[in-house]
Amino acid sequence: MARQSASKPAAFQHDKTVGSEEWLTPKPLVDALDLPRLADVDPCSPRRRPWPTAKTHWHKAHDGLSRPWDVTAFYWVNPPYGAACRLWMAKAAAHGNGLLLIFARTDTRAFHESVWRHRNAAAVLFFEGRLRFATPNGQEAGSAGAPSALIAYGQKAYEALVRAVRAGTIKGRIVPLMDAGKIQTWPRPQRRFGHSQAPAPVSATATHPRAAAQRPARGRGGRAS
Repeated sequence: MARQSASKPAAFQHDKTVGSEEWLTPKPLVDALDLPRLADVDPCSPRRRPWPTAKTHWHKAHDGLSRPWDVTAFYWVNPPYGAACRLWMAKAAAHGNGLLLIFARTDTRAFHESVWRHRNAAAVLFFEGRLRFATPNGQEAGSAGAPSALIAYGQKAYEALVRAVRAGTIKGRIVPLMDAGKIQTWPRPQRRFGHSQAPAPVSATATHPRAAAQRPARGRGGRAS
């Protein structure tokens, strides 16, 4: 087993915090998504941060979990990975307009409720390799103790993932969770986001149970039953 360098802090294993330390969104990911321009609000920001992750930052005293969220604003959510993580996941999913960075624990009840089965979840991006989070002074930590995923809620979030993967600034695979024509736009337009305008799927995709359930069964003659 490789030893951690004495000058580099070890990454967290099961929680976003270890003692009093806070683990921040990696700078390469901030740049890949252009978060200072993309996101209106980061509701999980630390008081001290080496780089911006949104136009507005809420720290612990702002209590972003309890306060109402602006329905027109795009949120970047990198929540504490402890017991409250599921609450942040549910909040982001209900809001429906933003990106959520979490561990890819796809078997958990929270993941099923706020991602797999949630009507606002547009896509999941599974990263290639482990992320390296950062300390409040900007120092890169070791690899995270679990794989990570980005959850896209809404059209803007979905398109941000598509741009980053196509540009090669993020390596991973996007799994759409709904038909492009059903992805919600924010603010909601008068005309629904059409199939002809939808961005093409990136890399290999998987069929989500919601989509499969909506397909009519076909008989031997090829006609829907």
